[in-house]
Amino acid sequence: MSSVALTGWIGARRQQLQLLWGIAGGLPSGPTHQASEEVVLAMLVLKLAAEFQGFARDLHDEAVDYFAVHVANGKAAVETILRERMTSERNLDKKNAQADSLLNDFGRLGLTLWSALERADRQAQSWRTELTKFNQMRNALAHDDQARVHLLRQQGYRLDHSTVQTWERTLDSLAQTMDDVVGDYLSALLGVGRPW
Repeated sequence: MSSVALTGWIGARRQQLQLLWGIAGGLPSGPTHQASEEVVLAMLVLKLAAEFQGFARDLHDEAVDYFAVHVANGKAAVETILRERMTSERNLDKKNAQADSLLNDFGRLGLTLWSALERADRQAQSWRTELTKFNQMRNALAHDDQARVHLLRQQGYRLDHSTVQTWERTLDSLAQTMDDVVGDYLSALLGVGRPW
């Protein structure tokens, strides 16, 4: 079983990305092909960043709701206060879903996210590196910072199908493991069954 957030990531959010992949695969060859391909890949990076941020925020909301309900023990006012305190000024509401944003926001629940991810999967450190480079590319594209795009290219992160597909697979693995780690953490913290 998985969270509603992960179900959305695998379902509706994935469908949005597949639409752009379809456009990228259907571009005609010719002199404008490379420029068109770069535009579509840039759109894919921006959309992938938005969808992953949405997933992470949804997962955090779901975890906060579960926590608030169990801690408040039927007291609606306490539930409301807990939800408000744990989501107010949340990084995921105003920043990219970067490593530090995830760490800070899930830390509100007492979870040291990256340490937990590293215990759950030895790939977590490489996911963190890829997430950082992915967000750097996202920011460079969103702010038309061609110098940053060039620097990332020099570091081996070209704006091409292979790189974007690698980032998408990385975010898939990260999302799946985050879902498991957060669910296990809440179960252990609250002494109840897994929330999903």
